[in-house]
Amino acid sequence: MIKRTVVVLLLPLAFTNTLATETQAPQYTDDNQANVSFDVSMPIDATGYTLHGKNLTGGNTQFTDQGIFVASFLAHETGEIILPVSTDLKNNPLIKTTIHYNAIKLIDPIGINNFFIKIGTATRTQMMSGLDPFVIQKNGTYTWDVPFFSVGTETDTVDNKSSNHQFIEVGSGDGPSHHNSMYTQQFYLYSKGDGNTAITGHPEKASTAAETLSKTDNANFICKAEGIWGAGGSDPYRTIIGNCHGSVMTFPAGPNLDYEYGTFKLPTIKTPWTATPEDHCIVNGKPKAGCTTASIASEVNYMAQKIRVPINNDVTVYAEFGTAYRSITPNNLRYECKSNVYLKNILPVSDCHKKSYFPGGSDYPYFAVGYEFQTKNGVRYSARYMFIPEQENANRLSWRDAASTQIYAVSISDNGKTQPTPANIKKNFNDALNAIRAIPAVYDVLGKRFFIDVLEKNNLYEQPVK
Repeated sequence: MIKRTVVVLLLPLAFTNTLATETQAPQYTDDNQANVSFDVSMPIDATGYTLHGKNLTGGNTQFTDQGIFVASFLAHETGEIILPVSTDLKNNPLIKTTIHYNAIKLIDPIGINNFFIKIGTATRTQMMSGLDPFVIQKNGTYTWDVPFFSVGTETDTVDNKSSNHQFIEVGSGDGPSHHNSMYTQQFYLYSKGDGNTAITGHPEKASTAAETLSKTDNANFICKAEGIWGAGGSDPYRTIIGNCHGSVMTFPAGPNLDYEYGTFKLPTIKTPWTATPEDHCIVNGKPKAGCTTASIASEVNYMAQKIRVPINNDVTVYAEFGTAYRSITPNNLRYECKSNVYLKNILPVSDCHKKSYFPGGSDYPYFAVGYEFQTKNGVRYSARYMFIPEQENANRLSWRDAASTQIYAVSISDNGKTQPTPANIKKNFNDALNAIRAIPAVYDVLGKRFFIDVLEKNNLYEQPVK
């Protein structure tokens, strides 16, 4: 299972065109050229181990994807991406990464273009050798699953073939160095491609008025967060697992397309830190020898575009892409600069174990995927998976270090008249999930790998009756 936000509106029942049952479009193939961005070129831990070689920050690659339309505005796509091989100065391979991805593409026609978001999973295989044994203890080949995301636009060329531009993110996940992830961090691709068939959705055959959100929608979410608040090290207190909550505002942007703003407050982590007797920290304004307790609070704010595609008359799947800002507020998290390769030339030794890190923050690409529906008595439901990637510290005095975090969120918005019971809430979420089974590819890629996880994390999942 994957370890890279709400409710929203449910379209009124007039949103019942049979998009999910129309004739399937033909299979398509895209040939892509991409620039790959990653970074394994800096010191990766307090040992000061540094890689020296070639292709340590990325390079160019080519790859092909294949897709087939499983419903109107929904395609099932697969592809393989081979990253530039990182080598040492003697051209011996350090890291060779291959990605096999499996995603669902959600499409929204806009004018002469299609706007699309792809969300799924990827099998990430890395051959590693000659790396820091403190982080990767053994040379060899490692394989694990990670989240896969893409966003872009496509249009037809003069010969009625598609052309696209897209941004792709591949997460790091539970790789062999996920507690110190310079070797297995997420990477990004900036891609352009040419296809062998025309884009889907043009001209539009149905009225779209009923597919536009009628008014601004507000929703409150409860959620579970899983991740590590610091991207480096393997200290057990870095784990960020617990309850969280969020609020979301969704605004109409057009047929099946919305704008969204949201805030999610993640669990505050308490970190017991036992210092050596000669070290000390400041407690209530006074020096104190021995131990101290630090805390790290974090919050995610995002803005995104949202594509909605109906599965049937009642259930909608959606995907979101945008920008998130993650703030991290440490309290009493002290500098350790006597042996820290990042700080020993920046701070005087007299500041070690005395002064705390400043609050910090960073911006990130934001992706989410979910499903939503509205019951006959007007109660709106949404279940979503959100992914916030990692960020290595750019400023060693303010804490910005944060590993990837997954958020599993649900929202139930009653109509002010009917309050659903816990049993009804569980039944409604699972009945809607079972409706997604009508499109097996969507259920296999999104349902099994994201939606079930969301329900399980919130104690709402029920095994379907066979």
